[in-house]
Amino acid sequence: LMEGTADSSNADETDAKMTIDYGGKVGIGTTSPTDALLDVRGTVSTAGDARWLEILYDDTAQAAGVGGGITFGGKYTDAGAITNFASVWSEKEDGTTGNFGSELHFGTRTHGAAIADRMIIDASGNVGIGTTSPTLGLLQLDKASGNDVDLALNQDGVSHWRLRNAAT
Repeated sequence: LMEGTADSSNADETDAKMTIDYGGKVGIGTTSPTDALLDVRGTVSTAGDARWLEILYDDTAQAAGVGGGITFGGKYTDAGAITNFASVWSEKEDGTTGNFGSELHFGTRTHGAAIADRMIIDASGNVGIGTTSPTLGLLQLDKASGNDVDLALNQDGVSHWRLRNAAT
């Protein structure tokens, strides 16, 4: 796909925006896709600490749990049947309009089951492994002093093992 002037007779005035090569590889921002089926290149966009080349938006009505994601899969039989193996997705944290607090989810599946949440990083930075409602950060740094480190292993909201290195 080319972007250029109405006069396509001048090749110097066109600029390739997307290429599909003879092997079926797609290049966006490049005319020479690499070994990957999809090769996306360009200047990254930034906001705060985030950097990205691609954005996956969910355009359903705003509500808790909406968001974009990516799923990984492959062949699981000798006959070539394919399935989804794992996913990474983001979700809007609540249904309040105008609130864009979010969570990042990581999911895997066991044989015969659907992909399920296995790890979450909530809007506050708390990490939950085996829970979708973490209350403590897996690694918690006291932002005021920068010296206290707190590592807690919890079960059902109860701290069973805790390692703390306090500066005072």
